Amino acid sequence: MPVKKAVVLLLCLLLVAMTAATAWLWAMHLLPRRFSVQVEQLCLEFELPSDLVYAVCFQESRFDPRAVSSAGACGLMQLMPDTYRWIAQKMGEDLREEEIFDPDINLRLGCWYLSYLRQRFGNDETVMLAAYNAGPNKVDEWLKNEAYAPEGELAQVPYPETARYVERVLLLKKLYGWIYFW
Repeated sequence: MPVKKAVVLLLCLLLVAMTAATAWLWAMHLLPRRFSVQVEQLCLEFELPSDLVYAVCFQESRFDPRAVSSAGACGLMQLMPDTYRWIAQKMGEDLREEEIFDPDINLRLGCWYLSYLRQRFGNDETVMLAAYNAGPNKVDEWLKNEAYAPEGELAQVPYPETARYVERVLLLKKLYGWIYFW
């Protein structure tokens, strides 16, 4: 191969590598892993995939510990106050209402809740996320309804908002897995 062709090939390969590295860095900027020390530790403790927890946090609050939804859900993992109190009671924690915004506490209770939902619904991430968004009792109703769950497996999420939520979180989970592959 002549030297000129080799140089052009090398420059093209360098350009492709630089473009890929730039895209990867932008992706890491757009989908950050904030609170990673806490998330990674809690994922080990509650046996959750970290990509899932990052995806839930991103979708729920964009990692804003002070976030409050129009429905009243609070913190990084957007826990409803009633759910927060219920989880704290189940975990034997004596927590004050305002601690719902503490990132460590919100993440701990949110991860416990995801683990609880995973166990309750048999490791099915679609069902688990639907329950996280719409509530486990509502999902129990759907699973008993042949229109939504033929043969006992959820085939259709009847709430469009919840269906979109599940799709977005599962897509974000994949993206987190691709971006942070190590």
